[in-house]
Amino acid sequence: MDLVKGAATVGTAKAREALGDVEEALKLDLGNVLLSTYQRYLQEGWPEDKAKKMTLELAKSQLERKVEELKSELGGL
Repeated sequence: MDLVKGAATVGTAKAREALGDVEEALKLDLGNVLLSTYQRYLQEGWPEDKAKKMTLELAKSQLERKVEELKSELGGL
């Protein structure tokens, strides 16, 4: 029985590690989205402070949504 518990613990730890790796990859992808979105807002004539604020809010909401999706897919780890 201890072997089963140990395997479950290792499996959970690996799943959490994988989730962390996915989160980092998403951050990089969102970084690219952030830059292009920010540049687009500036090209459209938005004030710089508003462009920064709206870009960061967009990125935050997208990242939070994606992380929650992944957590639910992995069983709420």
